[in-house]
Amino acid sequence: MSFSAQIQDLLARRQFAAARPLLERAARGSSDAQVIFTLAQVLLALGEREPAAYQAQRAIASASGKPFESQLRVAAGELLQECGKAGEAEKLFRETAARYPQLPTVRAAWINALRAAGRSGEAGDVALAALEQFPGDVLLHLIGAGALGESLRQSKARDALLRAVEMGPPDHRVLIPAATMLHYCDGVDPELLTRIHRRAGESLARAAGPAWNPPARAGSGPLRVALVSCDFRDHAVARFLEPWLTGRTRGEMQVIGVSLLGPADETTERLRGACEEWIDASGKADDEIVRLVREAHADIAMDLSGLHVTARPMVFAKRVAPVQISYLGYAGTTGLPTMDYRLVDAVTDPSGAERLSSEKLLRLEGCFLCFGPDARTPEVTSNAERGAITFCSFNAQQKITDTTLDLWAGALKAAPHAKLLLKGRSLSDARTRAILDVSFSSRGIEPARVEVLAHAPDYASHLEQYNRADIALDTSPYCGTTTTCEALAMGVPVVTLAGSSHAARVGASLLRAAGLGECVASEATGFAGVVKAQTDQLGTVSARAEHKQAISRRFRASALCNAEAYADRLQRVLRTVGQ
Repeated sequence: MSFSAQIQDLLARRQFAAARPLLERAARGSSDAQVIFTLAQVLLALGEREPAAYQAQRAIASASGKPFESQLRVAAGELLQECGKAGEAEKLFRETAARYPQLPTVRAAWINALRAAGRSGEAGDVALAALEQFPGDVLLHLIGAGALGESLRQSKARDALLRAVEMGPPDHRVLIPAATMLHYCDGVDPELLTRIHRRAGESLARAAGPAWNPPARAGSGPLRVALVSCDFRDHAVARFLEPWLTGRTRGEMQVIGVSLLGPADETTERLRGACEEWIDASGKADDEIVRLVREAHADIAMDLSGLHVTARPMVFAKRVAPVQISYLGYAGTTGLPTMDYRLVDAVTDPSGAERLSSEKLLRLEGCFLCFGPDARTPEVTSNAERGAITFCSFNAQQKITDTTLDLWAGALKAAPHAKLLLKGRSLSDARTRAILDVSFSSRGIEPARVEVLAHAPDYASHLEQYNRADIALDTSPYCGTTTTCEALAMGVPVVTLAGSSHAARVGASLLRAAGLGECVASEATGFAGVVKAQTDQLGTVSARAEHKQAISRRFRASALCNAEAYADRLQRVLRTVGQ
């Protein structure tokens, strides 16, 4: 075996520690860019980010003038991002785009680097120019749409996504990111979005191969339910999952936790303890995960991640249990022919919503969710300013659509002395903030009435910001879920618009389960009126803390936080389909 063949064999078997000294010897004093870059990749795989970044820069210099220089620059820039050097990566891509203006892949990489560096507004600007220059590049449309949505240009993001779907192949690698991002856009026909999801699911099914025919359930013992998730950690999904796992009666059902993503944290350990069995599937290939879950002999497998970027939908496309259910983590149909059911309720998916789902709808009595207020929740109080009302929305900036801005502007006009607090990672970016200001100005709202808060350093600090607010304003057509429950836990009522899709009606379901159905507007024209009715209940500044504390107590005592009752309802529904 030659020296290079030995290295290739070690790399193929992922024996990076053994390959490292051989690569270091080969790269020492060498001008072979590919050898040097392979060393950088191995160092990164071993967790040595600084040496990896150094070798990547060496590789870039060695590739100068070579035919593969542009490709290596893109790969090296992406490696620099993984090393935590977003600024260096962005500079490299900017220089590479100027040197190779004819390559759309470089523009796509530059857009991603700008986003990673926190410059979302500039990323959106580059995306707009790139889409004009390369109107036929599908990947660029998908990546550009992400930047446009993050920089408050959702209508342009929608157009880019629909264009990608139109001109791209019927391939799940195009359709899944498009379908997921289109949830955030207004002006998308729910039936069209369903068709896109169906096409994505059909493509996944083709790639998965022949369907597995699971054996029939043996015996009459406890129902075995596998929960498959990338969010068994300090994450929004866990705040809805943990209550029913801990609130259920042990012994009636055996829960198998299947964790797709590490690293573990304190929440992971609590969730592990709430399950009868545990499978750590982080870092494993789809086929290995399929094998592990099938060998666990689950009667039901519940997918808690849907089509999100960290999800593993191919696992469910291959089928891992006789019954498969989509639950909690995705705001609509998955489109998968192998996903048998979707757990919803009569508010999120009223009669007739079957046409918007490839799965059969399992309507849980009451709300399909249960929330557990976090132990880190601070004391509820009010920091209200005399003579002023403070609205807030701490939803992801991708949810700030034209419809949302129209609703918020209407609420601010109905309360001339009110201001609005917003918080989102990209909103502090100067260019994105400028776009936000223009959006409000064009709707007759002074930008000075809108305050953007810095990203909170921890969860308790995030919740503490609700003490500055009186009323939360929801987003549309993708409602808040975790943010709505967090606001209510902090005594801040949330006003929502009940729309025409699952994602647009979750807020209505949560508020009705919390006993606050009066906060739900059935029409956009009535949103400001519902906000006005809530402002009329605030009372004096001195009385607002008591008002908020009463709402918090009402929320915690509501059906939305009754874990034991929820667990009983959920387990009864699961038994009907799993026996």
